[in-house]
Amino acid sequence: MKICIFGAGISGLTVAHELIEQGYKVIVYEKDRIAGGMARSFRYKNGIPTEHSWRGYGPFYKNTFEIMKRIPIKTNKEHFTNKYTISEVEDHNTEDNLWTIYRNNVYDISHVVKSHPGGKSAILKCAGKNIETVWNGLGYTFHLNDPDIINLIKKNKVGKLVGKLVGTLVEPMNVKDNNEYDNTVFDNLNKKRLTFKYLYNESKGRGKAKLNLKDIIILFFLFGKVIFSDKRRHEYFKIRLEPIIKKYLSIEGYHYISDFLAGPGWGFDKNTMSLGHYATFVEYSLYEKQKKWQVMNKPTNEAWIDPWVTYLKSKGVIFKFNSSLQKIIIKNKIENCVVRFNNKDHIIESDTYVFALNPFNFEDIMKNSRNTKTKIYKNLNKGNTINNQISFRLGFNKKINFKMKTTGYVLIDSPYNITFYPQEDSWKKTVKLGMTGRIKTLISGTIILPYNKGFIYKKSATNLKLEYLKNEIVEQFLKSNDFMKYMNKSKVTKHNIIFKEIFSDWYENGNYLKTKNKKWVNNSSNEKYRLDNTTNITNMFICGSHCKTSINIWSMEGAVESGKLCANEILKKDRKKLATIYIHGSNRPIVVLVLQSIENIFYFLKLGNIINELIICLIIYILFNIYKTFILEKVKL
Repeated sequence: MKICIFGAGISGLTVAHELIEQGYKVIVYEKDRIAGGMARSFRYKNGIPTEHSWRGYGPFYKNTFEIMKRIPIKTNKEHFTNKYTISEVEDHNTEDNLWTIYRNNVYDISHVVKSHPGGKSAILKCAGKNIETVWNGLGYTFHLNDPDIINLIKKNKVGKLVGKLVGTLVEPMNVKDNNEYDNTVFDNLNKKRLTFKYLYNESKGRGKAKLNLKDIIILFFLFGKVIFSDKRRHEYFKIRLEPIIKKYLSIEGYHYISDFLAGPGWGFDKNTMSLGHYATFVEYSLYEKQKKWQVMNKPTNEAWIDPWVTYLKSKGVIFKFNSSLQKIIIKNKIENCVVRFNNKDHIIESDTYVFALNPFNFEDIMKNSRNTKTKIYKNLNKGNTINNQISFRLGFNKKINFKMKTTGYVLIDSPYNITFYPQEDSWKKTVKLGMTGRIKTLISGTIILPYNKGFIYKKSATNLKLEYLKNEIVEQFLKSNDFMKYMNKSKVTKHNIIFKEIFSDWYENGNYLKTKNKKWVNNSSNEKYRLDNTTNITNMFICGSHCKTSINIWSMEGAVESGKLCANEILKKDRKKLATIYIHGSNRPIVVLVLQSIENIFYFLKLGNIINELIICLIIYILFNIYKTFILEKVKL
């Protein structure tokens, strides 16, 4: 069966990956010259890498990590010639001589037996077995997404398994193929976790971002209402969070939640973010034992997207780049699509069509196809809200020595609420920064609040010419006393900035800046308009992070999950094996599930949220004890 996928972003590539492995004929059409969509990176002719926005990978990106582990990458390592059967591996089963199997390679893990926090009995169960299967059985699945643990194992490789291990069975496999790859894209995640630090303009730290006890209590009340709700949760996606925290939190607490975490940390637009989306993000973070985020050890396309495309091509996926979808011809079903490439329009026919497009581009195509009366178009039209975050790069010809490595920074009180990280501190030393080695520090940053007025020209970012915007960005760095301390300690000045760049999607249109690819983000007004993967047209499917997912947050994880959900709808229709999907919220602690069940009863009885009721009960209890202590005792006297 032939599948046409429009869009080679993360969701489109995910659909292609799941379907090609089930024997479908897959063709991917992409309007750009490279894959990656909003997550893509590329290099200019001077060798400097650029991207739409720098990428952070959350600890709860389960579906993202799962598919990364299925994308092999070639390495230049010398391949092991030692080959072992499963019986030979099983013979190494003592604490002083313990071997295990991971991804069909054999590892000696004897060195970690004595120091293993789970005790000897747990680790001895790995002898001669697939360690992933053992972890699943013991409930240690979080090990699968911990690069420190995986790296610890991989340092002690002794050879390869003869045959492919499936559970506890060995099936014949092509040994040459097995030897060709040692690592997967997952191994390109930086092993050191990302930390965040905020920098200030004011030397005294006026309005610093931090939470006091009162703030924490208020946030527990607000987020708890969402976390402990189930049937009622949809109501909280309509409530704007910013005016609530501005009213009830301290100034410092407001800065922390809105100017440090919301936009710079998690990508929300602080003026439109909803209580529901923010609290859901907090909830999923709380369930993870490892709280910190990660970045790749090289530019996104070089670390992830390019190896993915290479792998999919090797499996048979056909890619058509520089091919833009123009029209969708729909009668009872999609008859064909019009795609423009080589400056000509071509009619494309397929059995099934998957639209993994930016929602704004998808809306334009539906309008151009005269499909404005469909529910799809109406939802796109009402649900498309633009978030104009602007990405930029600053290149220095001297190294800025930041105190903490692998750290993201936020200029907390800059007008544009700039967030950035020095990429060379997180990337491999072999990654070239560009301009034939002249760049020593490359800052990748994002303007989070482009509609605020800047220092120099007193205009918003989108009201400036590109060159003026570059000057404004530099000025906001120079106004940061904390940042200048780093600069001066490294004996770096503004004259060492030899490269300034706004991501090439942005262009001048009269007196305004516009972007070729608008950014969509969850907010309080668009949740109810998010699209399903299926449509009332039998051969039309939709995916992307703007569609409905269990993570419910516009993110790379949302894109991967949506791609998997979309693929499963096609696989289900054809009665084929479904792709593995992690459903977010499925690991909720029992106490949360119990409170959600009680809250559902409250919702059915049209009572207030369980948090409200508990607080009312607490107040009544306190008042009763005051009455009992001071009134009744006084009467007795």
